[in-house]
Amino acid sequence: MNKRRYRKDEITQALDLHKAGASPADICRSMGVSRRTFDRWKAKIEVPDDPDAPPLKTLKIENAYLLRMLSQRDKEIEALRFLLRKESTADEFG
Repeated sequence: MNKRRYRKDEITQALDLHKAGASPADICRSMGVSRRTFDRWKAKIEVPDDPDAPPLKTLKIENAYLLRMLSQRDKEIEALRFLLRKESTADEFG
């Protein structure tokens, strides 16, 4: 395989060929790249067909926010359980 760096327009042209029906093996052979490289290009550059789909970056930010909220809720639940255990043991001895 060659060590050539491809410009973004060359990569998008190859991905357009794939969308048009060309097989990835033929595209890889003509460009001199591995199938793994082609798949990486496809995952990195290709946009979803649905124009109403939210951008991936927005989804990642929202996912991180929801995970932080879930973590905070779990901490609050654990603190309440700790307090309930502490009160129940104090009632037994008091």
